[in-house]
Amino acid sequence: MIKAIQAIQSIKKNPDSNFLLVGDNDFLYIYIKNLIKENNTDSLESITFDCSDKASVQDDILNSLSAIDLFQSKKIIIIKNINKVSKKNKDLFINALSNNENSNIIICTDNSFLGFDYKSKKNFIKSQFVNDITPFFHVIDISVPFESEMNKWIKVFSSDFDFPISNNIANNLIEIFGNNFSAIYNEISKLSVLADSVEDVNQDWLDSFYDWKKNKQALFFTKINNGTITDFSRNNLRGKIITKIPSSSEKYTLEEIERGINLLAGLDKKIKTRNIINESEFTNLVTQIYRYE
Repeated sequence: MIKAIQAIQSIKKNPDSNFLLVGDNDFLYIYIKNLIKENNTDSLESITFDCSDKASVQDDILNSLSAIDLFQSKKIIIIKNINKVSKKNKDLFINALSNNENSNIIICTDNSFLGFDYKSKKNFIKSQFVNDITPFFHVIDISVPFESEMNKWIKVFSSDFDFPISNNIANNLIEIFGNNFSAIYNEISKLSVLADSVEDVNQDWLDSFYDWKKNKQALFFTKINNGTITDFSRNNLRGKIITKIPSSSEKYTLEEIERGINLLAGLDKKIKTRNIINESEFTNLVTQIYRYE
């Protein structure tokens, strides 16, 4: 099993292989799947099945894997949640997936969380059945990586858009978004459209992500200054928020403002480190912070 970042070059060199994608990151699943499709010289039709659907779907998958027709065009067969194969079908799937006469490209996924072996410091597949079929595939780990790996991914994404990213911008992206792949990818995509080169990416871009922090800090300092907005805050804020800060500072105690800053910092950390943010949790936090607004 190799990590997704290491698999990119091997996919580009040999996209005709069969692939087993294991791990819980939806963005990496879509990214790797599209990479396999894009690097196939033929424009192949793709068929997607999901083993977690009704039981008859597994029969349809087995029929597709077993069908050999010399007159049929080559396809990409995507089988999601391969770990959900029923007990009675496991041997049938193993036989079908091991069939070398099948000319189709097969992409299987197991989006369960991987286990982690602290001794070897490596991820491992928990499902015994999925382990049993690994010999038939190139196995790719698509679990969420550590933030330390994100610089490599930023280089890959910037290459996709032919838009070189400086180390400074890369570090800022990681500081802002952590290991949130889709947010970083979308931001690089926007930058590549809005700026002719990385030199054109000015401080306004970075500042826009810190407005929430600046607003609360300005509120904090205005409260300390008896309702008068400081020159420092005035110079670092934008738009109508400048006129609202003095009146807003009267609605909160100093302790409430400090608590708001801490809540926002906690929310910022969760956004950076989770794949999915609970909507009610987000709403509750915002309500607590801005309840008088």
